[in-house]
Amino acid sequence: SGIGRKILKSADVALVYSSPETAAIPALIAHHLNRVPYVLLVQDLWPDSVLQTGFLESNAARGVARWSLGFLDQTVCKRAAHIVVTAPGMKAALVSRRVPEEKITVMFNWVDESVVFPQTGSGMLRSRLGVPAGALLFAFAGNLGTAQGLSAWLLAIQASQDLTDLYFVFLGEGAEKSQLQSKADLLGLKRTFFIDPVELSEYVHLAAEIDAQIISLTNSPLFHMTIPGKLQSCLALGKAIVASVAGDSARIIVDSGAGLVAATGNSAEIEKIIRLAHREGQAALAARGSLGRSYYLDHMGSRTSSALLVDVLRSAAISGLKGPR
Repeated sequence: SGIGRKILKSADVALVYSSPETAAIPALIAHHLNRVPYVLLVQDLWPDSVLQTGFLESNAARGVARWSLGFLDQTVCKRAAHIVVTAPGMKAALVSRRVPEEKITVMFNWVDESVVFPQTGSGMLRSRLGVPAGALLFAFAGNLGTAQGLSAWLLAIQASQDLTDLYFVFLGEGAEKSQLQSKADLLGLKRTFFIDPVELSEYVHLAAEIDAQIISLTNSPLFHMTIPGKLQSCLALGKAIVASVAGDSARIIVDSGAGLVAATGNSAEIEKIIRLAHREGQAALAARGSLGRSYYLDHMGSRTSSALLVDVLRSAAISGLKGPR
């Protein structure tokens, strides 16, 4: 629109929230016509995120998409004053595409910190499930879909049924919920529950009653270089994590000390970390949660990440002033 063109023309710098990457086209045009520098904030790498969705079934369609989106990606990255990515693996991927390393900054996403923070539990969840105060409760909250690979967790839970003071709850909806419930019944799982999702504002209170949060993803190359928002939420809530993930997510969980990690889809390894977490007990798991909370505040919190973004934008604006406008 005319208003948009005027705003871009007078701007010192433009921030492009590039998901999808076609959002960068107006900034690319403004840069060409008016020399306005722009910064890309990349949430999903293109064409990777499109090609791995499964929506493009034919080889011809995938080939066209790979070429056209790849060309767009190269163009907007080349013309950008700077690129901000939300995971180290995304930076490595761009460097492998010959984007200069010094042109890329990693800035983690943050959560709604007015809602997602350690809170006091009411005891309602444990009371509803019949979980004693001294027993351990591990919880998965979120989408129960194919990308989560939760079937392996059910096998691991079956193998650890001898831990009679350990309970599991899967809270959410998704394409595989009914299948997972049926499988749990077939496996004869005890102390494992499936409950309906709740609003985030309610879940943060329920999370206060659990001892460890479960994070699980399948072994997709895309998940190796992206960080699910669920990880930030788990860290910000200050609860220990037991996870079957790979790539950046796995490194963060281990480096922060927040939890234990198993290979994706490997029920034997998942059983191992379940037993290790059970052996650690409530006090040690609470300490892990505190480490995770500290890591979030130091590396992912809104103050840290927003200050980093402001510095990048300021530098881009200054560099733009040096060139012709």
